[in-house]
Amino acid sequence: MSEEPMFKFTTGSTSGVVRTGLLSLPNRQAIKTPHYLALASRGAIPHLTQDNVTKHTHICGAYMAAEDCKFVLSQQSLA
Repeated sequence: MSEEPMFKFTTGSTSGVVRTGLLSLPNRQAIKTPHYLALASRGAIPHLTQDNVTKHTHICGAYMAAEDCKFVLSQQSLA
């Protein structure tokens, strides 16, 4: 049984310029690096409304802690 890796990171340039690369995750759009990943709190980026994030930024990823997903997961397990 072949197992697909959790993620793949490919580097572009390595010397003389900014180190660039591509972060690929299964079933997700690849993220060009360097890139900003927003820190989310309970699924939202603090101090920014959803419409402003969409309209004024190009953020394509966010980091959120696993405990922020606990409520959703517990609701799904009850169904």
